[in-house]
Amino acid sequence: MSSEAEQTLADWLPALLKEAELGNPDAMGILAHMYKEGIGVKKDLRESLKYAAMEKNAPPFNLPDNDNTNPWLGKETTKI
Repeated sequence: MSSEAEQTLADWLPALLKEAELGNPDAMGILAHMYKEGIGVKKDLRESLKYAAMEKNAPPFNLPDNDNTNPWLGKETTKI
C-alpha cells in the first residue's frame, strides 16, 4: 500500500473510531484490517481481534429507514 493511502487511512482514524463507537460494522471491519496489517496505525493483533469481534456481533447497517428495528435511525454519523 502506498504511503499516501496509509496516510489517508491514518487521517480517517478518528472518524472510523467514532463510527465504530456508534456501532457502524463497516468501520469496525476497516479498523480490524488496519490493526491487523498495521495500515495507518501500529500493528496490533489484539485491537484487530477486538474490532473483528465487534463487527461480527453488530446489527446490520443496511436496514430500511422504515424498519423499527433499525439501530441507525436518528444516530448522528461522522462526516469525512
